[in-house]
Amino acid sequence: MSSFVKYLRYTLTLRAPAILTTLSGDPNSSTTQPFIPGGAIRGAFAGELLDKGVSAISDDFRRLILDGNVRFLHAYPGNGSVRSLPAPISWRKEKGVERTSAIDLAAYTGLIDPDAFSPGDDDELQIEPVEACPTKQLQRVEFPFVEFSGSTTRGVRVRTDSRSHQQRDRVKGRSRKTTHDDGSEEAHGALFAYEFLESDQTFHGVIQVLADSDDEATGLINQIREILNQRPIFIGRSRRAGYGGSATIEFSTTERREAHWGDVQQDDVPAGSLFRAYLLSACIARDPFTGQFDPGALSRRLVVQLGGEDVVSFERLLWDFETIGGFNRKWKLEVPQALAAKAGSVLVLRAKQMIPASTLSSVEQSGLGERRIEGFGRLVFLKHTDSPTVALGASALKPYSTTQPSTDPPELVRFVQRRLLDAAFSRTLDRRTRRIIGDLENANIPTGSLLGRLRIPLRTGDPVAGLQTLQQWLDETESKRRTAFKEEAQKKLRNCRLANGLNLRDWLIQTANAVAGTQAAVSDLVQRRLQLLDFTDRDDPEQAAVSDLVQRRLQLGANEQLAKAVAEERRAAYAVRLIDAVLATLARKARRRGRETES
Repeated sequence: MSSFVKYLRYTLTLRAPAILTTLSGDPNSSTTQPFIPGGAIRGAFAGELLDKGVSAISDDFRRLILDGNVRFLHAYPGNGSVRSLPAPISWRKEKGVERTSAIDLAAYTGLIDPDAFSPGDDDELQIEPVEACPTKQLQRVEFPFVEFSGSTTRGVRVRTDSRSHQQRDRVKGRSRKTTHDDGSEEAHGALFAYEFLESDQTFHGVIQVLADSDDEATGLINQIREILNQRPIFIGRSRRAGYGGSATIEFSTTERREAHWGDVQQDDVPAGSLFRAYLLSACIARDPFTGQFDPGALSRRLVVQLGGEDVVSFERLLWDFETIGGFNRKWKLEVPQALAAKAGSVLVLRAKQMIPASTLSSVEQSGLGERRIEGFGRLVFLKHTDSPTVALGASALKPYSTTQPSTDPPELVRFVQRRLLDAAFSRTLDRRTRRIIGDLENANIPTGSLLGRLRIPLRTGDPVAGLQTLQQWLDETESKRRTAFKEEAQKKLRNCRLANGLNLRDWLIQTANAVAGTQAAVSDLVQRRLQLLDFTDRDDPEQAAVSDLVQRRLQLGANEQLAKAVAEERRAAYAVRLIDAVLATLARKARRRGRETES
């Protein structure tokens, strides 16, 4: 093992919802893990290296990603600067009772005392052995993580949510099934759900760096800082479905140990005393004889690393198991699934001989089992206590970002606001167009070629630039230059009278001017609702309902400013859509006039 080991701590802040999938039975649904796996950070780091031009076969890439000298440990939720850890599986609480303490099963012997039996007709147990196991009905604690901070122990939760999606047939617009001649059915569309980690949460992770010298370890840490510090990265899946997994990493200090608090065993373990091994992450182990995945091989491997059966033995195991898998996006292949010892498992050991602290530290630094480069196989040795009660502070805490909250609404809220405003505008666009045009006489409609030329700048993809170009074309002072229409074309536009009393040229200029200027008041769009986004028609129940939607329902933020700000962003696009719709309607009337003339 390398002589120098350093642990680089970092804080990961989610800026968007993220899905870190787990293995689930439903193919149409996805369940997220409540933490950020080390493999996700490793993949993001590898992607950043490739984006910076570092070759995948270079020495730098191999040293930072492939050799195993840099290990990316899991990022667990935390409050402040304290990193939480998986809740010990040995912890239980009394069923149906809200308590501020937990019962630690690792403090019980688990052995049945023969004196606890009282001879009788049916030889039933008459006296419960209190030291062997608790006498109350118990269940697991409700929080998945624990924060150890000095003498305070607190439960920690993560904030998750779920969202349902519907995949529909593109032609029918709904889900359907097709029955073939052989009786088989083919589904077109499905209903599925995604569970995700909510944004604005902080997770504390660790990167373990192993090197042959202190200078080499420092050099690797500086490379990692330079590439990832305060840089946006993307983790998780389903980015096209609006999750994204955008996050930022901020590095802090380097330390000599991964975990350190009052219960961690730092001294030699005397002969005959008990101590515990606490798994900080899932451990994937293989049987050394068969080569198959076997979590039971973990205990045998741990005994070997601590010196053998003459040095240490197991008293009891309080553990659980889970299936570990994954998917390699680069190879587009699934990672082999393995049954592993679950994070939070507690193994109680007895030292037959004195075990040096250096041996315990060596096992902690090297880890156990496979995929240690991705954060698996982490453990720490704890002091044993006979007290079965664990005092808990304020439990079930929810980790929020430690950064100063922004006064602006999240981008996801602004995205939804834009969608709602666009939908409301689309519903009223045709009605608004008919009110503007009214009943025009055929002789007043400009030619289709002139109307088509007016629509050209509106299709560039830049609404503001398109409106500015349209203004230049209609400027009479520039009529003698090549940037403006000739007087004959201007005259045709002036002769076209609209229902609101304006001619077509003046209406186009007025509409373009109302959004092209940067100093225009936002209230012109939302409060007074001028012609760009006029939803007000109190005589029409449908229009009144839409107006109420814009005024009240669409304000997703804490105040009215959000709806105004989003409408300000979109008003140029709304003006372009309104102008284009009016010109398209006039062009259809012009074509109809041409067909009537030919007939």
